[in-house]
Amino acid sequence: MLNDLRIALRGLRRSPGTAAVAVLVIGLGIGANAVVFSLLDAFLFRPLDLAAPERLVRLYGTQAAAGRERQNVTQATFFEWRRRAAGPGPSGPPAGRSVRARPAAGSGGCCAAAWW
Repeated sequence: MLNDLRIALRGLRRSPGTAAVAVLVIGLGIGANAVVFSLLDAFLFRPLDLAAPERLVRLYGTQAAAGRERQNVTQATFFEWRRRAAGPGPSGPPAGRSVRARPAAGSGGCCAAAWW
């Protein structure tokens, strides 16, 4: 094994540019792997930091006349519904539309009202 190490070091001395490129590529690969794992760990593997995660829901709107069965609710629509519910007058979605709240499966793509 010591002989193999001597041969490797002799090859690195003969072509230091190739050795530098190899070390750089290996370093970048390890760094990229660490970054990707850190992002996945932060966003997918750890549970949400909520007081009651079982109460987290995802809102879907339906518009039966237009044949839209499952329509995402935008932030602006949510704010409008919240404004209507807090103030005088009719609250909730406009006529011809309904809202369904379903338990959020996992944490991907789900939002809580406090985040807005």
